[in-house]
Amino acid sequence: MQLQFKKYLIRLLIITLLLLVLIGGFNWLVDPYDIYYSPKIAGFNALKPEEITHTLMTKAYAVQQLKSEGIILGTSAAQWGIDPDHQGWSYQPVYNLGLPGANVYTMFRYLQHANDIQPLKQVVIGLDFDSFNIHHLAMAADAEVRLSVSYEGEKNSSLRRFDDIIATLFSLDALISSINTVTHQKGTLRIKDNGMYEIAEQDPTNLNGYHGINSYHGIFSYEEGTYANDSSFHDDFRFSNATTDIPPFTYYRQMLQFAYSNNIDLRLFISPSHARLWELFDNFGLLPDIEAWKRILVAINEEEARNYGSEPFPLWDFSGYNEFTIEAVPVAGDTETMMHWWIDPRHYNKELGDFILDRIFGYYGPSHTMRTDFGVLLNSANIDSVLQKIREDRQYYRDTHPEDVAEIDALFE
Repeated sequence: MQLQFKKYLIRLLIITLLLLVLIGGFNWLVDPYDIYYSPKIAGFNALKPEEITHTLMTKAYAVQQLKSEGIILGTSAAQWGIDPDHQGWSYQPVYNLGLPGANVYTMFRYLQHANDIQPLKQVVIGLDFDSFNIHHLAMAADAEVRLSVSYEGEKNSSLRRFDDIIATLFSLDALISSINTVTHQKGTLRIKDNGMYEIAEQDPTNLNGYHGINSYHGIFSYEEGTYANDSSFHDDFRFSNATTDIPPFTYYRQMLQFAYSNNIDLRLFISPSHARLWELFDNFGLLPDIEAWKRILVAINEEEARNYGSEPFPLWDFSGYNEFTIEAVPVAGDTETMMHWWIDPRHYNKELGDFILDRIFGYYGPSHTMRTDFGVLLNSANIDSVLQKIREDRQYYRDTHPEDVAEIDALFE
């Protein structure tokens, strides 16, 4: 009896081990989170929809794999629009470390991580007002310990890598993710090898998910879903006070100090957004906060430059009114007309992002002319006049686009 039981246990152990090997091998081959760099086979695992919901992990490992000398930091706006392969970069390789909904603390932590993996030479950071929300500065603990260094700059334990191996090869969640990857190989939003977002296949007549996102449906549903119906945004979104010593600005300051201390060529820019988004912010009563935010960004940038005996880092503002930001939105029911510059009111595409990088790098490409009327370099001497011009341009927009203004206002009635 004991011998039979022993044989049973041995068979059970062998079967269990074989199942684990099969499951682990399948998950490794599919690689749903794109962290093992397994062969990508068209129609099988080339598109990885699961990495969209695991971006913090995917990109933490991507930086380790690529060992970039330049990175892009920011929210999903930068991830959509800022190209690591733009010819204005002074160093290569460059990786787009834009992260959906990233706050300034998260940006700083990934800056530390990337520089610890490979000393950085050039960094571009897209700054969005949303990233400085004092109520949303946390970062998931399991994501933070995955980074190579702690907030204080100490080396993190390598045990996290082992935990990730178990979770991504042998867990039920990983198996489900692998099956989902194999069965969703068409019409999928994906992260390119350089870190940018890309839609693998666009169908303007399909208004589900990420299809048709730069149509009227995509624009309006983003405004309605992300802002108008999101009480956490307009109820909680505050700096608390317009001072430079609250946490969001502390992390911003630390990024500047980090760049000075590590001899990094840092370029900063305030992201553009469609003019309709400013009308949303006005309904929330946030326009004065946005102006205060810009003033503080300028003040801290110049203060840290004085502390380090250096010139301030270039800080560009692309958030004003121009032909790009007032682009006409397709009318309701139009499923064919696509916007040229915008994915939705917050996210601009690579074509507009290239104009941003042209200005940031002072790059004149052979196939196009730099748009010198797009973007302004901010400093303490011109901030008042820049803000005044934006106010005037906004009023002109409201006077000449009453239908857009009325549609935004109606979201709040």
